[in-house]
Amino acid sequence: MERPAAPPSEEIGIGVQRLRVCIAGKGRPVLLIMGFAGSLELWAPLLAELPGHQTIAFDAPGTGGSKPSPWPLGIPALARLTDRLCGALGFPTVDVIGYSFGGIVAQQLAARHPKRVRRLVLASTSPGLGSIPGLGAAARLLTVPPSAYRSAGFLPTAAAIFGGSLREDPAAAIRFLPSRVPHWRGWLHQLFAVNTYSSLPVLPRIGHETLILAGDDDPLVPLVNARMMARLLPRAQIEIVPQGGHLVLLERAPETGRLIRDFFDRPAADASGPAARRP
Repeated sequence: MERPAAPPSEEIGIGVQRLRVCIAGKGRPVLLIMGFAGSLELWAPLLAELPGHQTIAFDAPGTGGSKPSPWPLGIPALARLTDRLCGALGFPTVDVIGYSFGGIVAQQLAARHPKRVRRLVLASTSPGLGSIPGLGAAARLLTVPPSAYRSAGFLPTAAAIFGGSLREDPAAAIRFLPSRVPHWRGWLHQLFAVNTYSSLPVLPRIGHETLILAGDDDPLVPLVNARMMARLLPRAQIEIVPQGGHLVLLERAPETGRLIRDFFDRPAADASGPAARRP
């Protein structure tokens, strides 16, 4: 299987940071925040399921086509950078989809920059520190250097890390791995960020309508984390995809895309009442 082609993009300067950005489509704006070491072309399966929306995707510093930051950026700094990027691009309010590591950034963005966010989708993610890790899968991922992400030898390891359909078809992992090797500084900086932050104190203060998406076969971020966030977020609903792995947002894009469309398009809920929840 081939990797997705790189979409048209441009470089945007936010202070000293230089970010590769891709804006596509027309309609209500949706900000996409990618997972650990990922690049923006990995969103391709989901973009096909979001007609009628304008999508804003970017590479975090040191990943994809974005230059590495001169210094480590923690989750709060990455959320500030994301907020500034939206402002520079002329998007006062966006719907947000945060996947995995990007979901942690999205939580901080909603907590600290609430006016920037209309609705929030958190997929295959956790609160960071204080979450329940998938110990075996996490250990495997952290021992794989970025230079090995594109090697054929990584594919069987990826199946054990990400679960889901990759258990039956490990070669399919090539579609969901970064098309560009992340810079070693970007890789280390993201490791620093995810290991020095917890959203647990701020989750009860996030008042946005939130959709939590999780697969029940995610070795990297066990399902218990989605349930934990659903209990703490005041206006959250949770959707669990049977046999979905860590990559469920992308590998099951027709299914997850439908859930996201329905969530974004439904009338606003009464903020004074309880949010709909699913076990």
